[in-house]
Amino acid sequence: MKTCRVCGAYVDDREWNCPECGASMITSSGTLSLKATAPEKKRGGGGNRMGTTVSTGSGLTDILRAEDDEYGDSDYDYGFNGGSIPLSFSKNIIEEEEERKKAKKHRQLVSSIFKLVFLVAIVIAGYLYVTKVILKDRGANTYKDLVSIYVDAVNEDDQSLMLTIVPEFISYRSDEAAELVEELDGITINSFNIKNAEAISSTDIALLIDQIKLETGKNANINEGYILDVEFTGKGEDGINKKVATVMEVYRVKDKWFLYPMDFEAPVF
Repeated sequence: MKTCRVCGAYVDDREWNCPECGASMITSSGTLSLKATAPEKKRGGGGNRMGTTVSTGSGLTDILRAEDDEYGDSDYDYGFNGGSIPLSFSKNIIEEEEERKKAKKHRQLVSSIFKLVFLVAIVIAGYLYVTKVILKDRGANTYKDLVSIYVDAVNEDDQSLMLTIVPEFISYRSDEAAELVEELDGITINSFNIKNAEAISSTDIALLIDQIKLETGKNANINEGYILDVEFTGKGEDGINKKVATVMEVYRVKDKWFLYPMDFEAPVF
């Protein structure tokens, strides 16, 4: 005979719940052995509850096991786990936990992939911006653009800008760009006017390509060229506005235009 820990009523040892208040008589730790009066043995064996033991440890999968006895073997699942939770819940809890872990891993994988894609997109966008916008704009798409860049480089005393219109097949091109800027040091060019543009023949271009190959060992890859008569308007060191004319020999290499500096004479203000 046991005493209910809730209402104090006496409870038969074979009862799992208090008949007065319904409280569970199984504690949440330790091992509780339940005994029942053995029924009359039947031929062929039969199930009984003799020796049934409930292991109520702290794990989710407590085991209900029936020991062998003289009446035969029987396994019972009385639907209890941990004292008051039915064992049928244990499987559901485990499955839910596994699903939760799988869902968490899936979210982490998706997040990692998203971050990787986002990073790659930033790298590609940066590369395209540099190559298609910054680098592409630094150069002359027409021979008029070339003259405009020349004027800006002189006014801003910008050798790196002047370098964008000096062809790569020119030896010591950095020195040439610096010299083009220094020649007009202290000069401000306000405007320019291309008076005439005379196309250079393909024969002359071929001769120039051969000459460059012979002198520098580089392939010029010149597509076309022009002799430009350009009139510049600007102020000299004396502060007086003047108009000065000069000739610019320009060539197109691939999709950019370049000044051929070897025979160029800077305007004198």
